[in-house]
This record gives sequence, structure tokens and C-alpha cells, in this order.
Amino acid sequence: MLRAAMTSATVVRLAPVRRIPAVVAVGPRSYTRCMALDLNEYIEAGYALTPAERLEAARALQLSVDQDTDERQPEIDAAWEDEIDRRLDEFKRGEAVLVDGREGLAAIRDELAARVR
Repeated sequence: MLRAAMTSATVVRLAPVRRIPAVVAVGPRSYTRCMALDLNEYIEAGYALTPAERLEAARALQLSVDQDTDERQPEIDAAWEDEIDRRLDEFKRGEAVLVDGREGLAAIRDELAARVR
């Protein structure tokens, strides 16, 4: 099913949607029932929310996608913690070479420009 969304001056055609299953828990744990909801029904229900609620829902959905797709995040976070500790120790020992931010960015731009040539 295709659906068109109207705004003040444009018509946007939305891609066909697939049906997604949803499990809805109703009442005590012993009583649950399954209900198949169409993605459009979720979206339509979202329109009933206030803008602030829709923004909160969008953020929660984005966070869930980010968490689902990045199973290695704990490993990545640990590696960054190690790198931060290493750099801090290097700074404390006086071994770090500190560069002004503008100078560092200029050097990066020069390096990238040289690669393009």
C-alpha cells in the first residue's frame, strides 16, 4: 500500500511498508496476546502525540537502533578509555607534543590537499 503525505506545498510519496509483528502484553504476565500491527498504524498513532512526545519517541527509536547495530560498543569504549589514559600519561610525563588547534587543523588541511593533487 502506498500512502501520500500532504504538506502545505508538496506531496511526498512514502514507500510501501511491510507488516511488522508486535507482541503486546496485556494485564498480568500470564495473560499476553499477539497483535500484528501495520507500520502505518504505528506511524498514525504517533501523529496523535505532541511534538515533544514524537521527538522523545524518535530519540528512543534511534537509540534502540544504535544499540542493536553496535554490539562491539563496549569493546570500542574500552579501547578509547585505554587511549585516553595513554595520552594523559604521555602528557603528564612531558612527552606529548602539543599543537595549537588552528595550526593542527591547517596541517590536516594541507595534508588532505596534498593527497588530492
